[in-house]
Amino acid sequence: MGLFQFGGNQEDIAEEGMSDSDLLANLSDVLEDLRRENAAKSCVVAEKDKKIETLMGLIEEQKVEIEKFSKNEDLWEAERGKNENMIEDLRKAIAMHMDTVNELKNANEDLTKRLKDMESQQSNEIFAKLLADRNRLEVECHHQMTTISNLKAAVENIKKETKSVSSPAASSGSSSLWG
Repeated sequence: MGLFQFGGNQEDIAEEGMSDSDLLANLSDVLEDLRRENAAKSCVVAEKDKKIETLMGLIEEQKVEIEKFSKNEDLWEAERGKNENMIEDLRKAIAMHMDTVNELKNANEDLTKRLKDMESQQSNEIFAKLLADRNRLEVECHHQMTTISNLKAAVENIKKETKSVSSPAASSGSSSLWG
C-alpha cells in the first residue's frame, strides 16, 4: 500500500471512476485542508502556549508573593511570640503592682487605725491631764478661798481689836496701829 487511503482502498477509488489526475487533485485538496487545519491548530497551540507562558508567569509571581507572605508570616509569628511574651511579662508586672498596692492599702489602713488609736489615746491622756489640772486648780482655788476667808476673818478680827483698842487710844491721842 503505497498511496494514502481515504475511506477505502485503491480498488474502491478505481471503481468510482476517478482518474489519477482527479485523485491527485483530490489528494492535493485534502493536503491543503490538512495544512490549513494544521496551521489553525498551530495558531491555537501558539495561543495556548502564550496562555501557558502567561499563566506560568502568574504562577511565578504568585510563588514570589507566597514566599513573601511566608517570610512575613514567619516575621509576624516571631513578632507575635515576642508580643505574647511581653504581654505575659506585663501581666506579671501588673500582678506584682496589684500585690504591692494591696499591701500598701493594708499598711495605710493599719496606720490610719493606729493614728486614730493614738489620737484617741492622746485625747484621753490630754483629757485626763486637763481633768487633773482642773481638780488641782479647784483644790488650789478652794485653798485660796479658804485663805482669803481666813484673811478676811483676821482682818475683821484686827479691825474689831483695833476699834476696841483704839477707843482708849483715841482718848490718849493715837489714831491707829498702822499709822
